[in-house]
Order: sequence, then C-alpha cells, then structure tokens
Amino acid sequence: MAKPWPERPVSAANKSGKQQVTRGEVPQSAQAPSGGIATSRPWLESAPMGDVNPIPPDRPFVVPYLTIGARTDGSPGGAADAIAWYTEAFGATETNRQMAPGTDKLMHAELVLGDGLLFLADDFPEWGGEASAPAALAGSTVTLHRYVADCDATIEKAVAMGAEVLMPPEDMFWGDRFGSVRDPFGHKWSIATHVRDVTPEEMEAAAAAMFADGPQEG
Repeated sequence: MAKPWPERPVSAANKSGKQQVTRGEVPQSAQAPSGGIATSRPWLESAPMGDVNPIPPDRPFVVPYLTIGARTDGSPGGAADAIAWYTEAFGATETNRQMAPGTDKLMHAELVLGDGLLFLADDFPEWGGEASAPAALAGSTVTLHRYVADCDATIEKAVAMGAEVLMPPEDMFWGDRFGSVRDPFGHKWSIATHVRDVTPEEMEAAAAAMFADGPQEG
C-alpha cells in the first residue's frame, strides 16, 4: 500500500529547536566525546555525527509497524487513541508523532515499549491502497510478544481497559507463564513471564506429551 510519508521520518530535533526524545537517548553527561553518539546499549557502536549511517544505530532490528483503524467495538479508534491506550495499558512512552498535513490523522508515531520500539499510523486507504487495519481485514495474522514482570497483572489491566482475552495466563511447558489478548484495535499480544528454566530435553518431552493428548476442548 502506498503511504504518504517517508520510511525513516525521524529527526533529532523538532521544529521548535528543542531536543526530541528518541529511543536509546542518554544524558548529556554520558554522551561520548569527540562527536560520537553515546548509548546505554553495548551492542551499538559510536559513530561520528558527520557520517550518514545507512542503518540508524538505535534501530538495527525488526520494528513492528501497526496500522490502526476503528476499535473492535465499532467506535472510531485511530492511532492517537491507540497511543493513549498502549501508554496506559502497557506503559509505553511516546517519542515521535507526525500528523498528516491538513488532516487529523497520524502518518507516523513511535513508542518505546520496554527495550523495544513500536511504530504505528492511521490507515490511509485513500492514498491508492487497500485498508489494512485489523478492523478492515476482519482480524490479524500477527501476534506481538512481550515479556513482563507479572503476566497476570498485565493481562488483567489490559482486559480492564477493553482488551479481549484470547488465552488466560497459565504455566507453560517451556518455562513461561503465558497468556494472550486482542487489544481494542484488533492487534494480538502474547504476554509472558519467565518462571523457570527448562532444558531442551524437558521441553521436548513435555511438548510430545501435550500433542499426544490432542487439542483441548473450549
């Protein structure tokens, strides 16, 4: 689908000249000398400010990009609504928001979620493509996975804010307490807390036993 925005619309400063919060930002006192870029993440190397890095140093990994449409209950929804929901339900921090000129729609936004990054935008089928939000597709084939300190509490809060339980939390054979929900915008999330370490042999045996019993009813 054609989109009316660049693929990398991230800037170190906003139009007011004030520094914009970005993922991986560290205090001025911790910044690298000689014009390098300091980071709190040891796998990211410092690069001279004058050089153009084809892969931005704070995002060398896959970033989920969610298209947001109406809520699953039929109310308008939209990306701004989703940002507010992810902030309250999951503790996300908004770091970038760009409106589509002349509209009330978001063409790009960025959230920090834990140590991960999430992009999202409103749906723009009017730009010559097809509607691609879950509401328009009657579902989603993608599940976003998160590890949290308390799986049960995270799912409970999400449900209290309108998420739908797809799988209640339970202890799984691979060592996680695990459950899943569908958020109010149709995107699926699996939520886990690691509770015990399991050897590959234990995991294989437990998986074989579970599949031998077959699918559970209900």
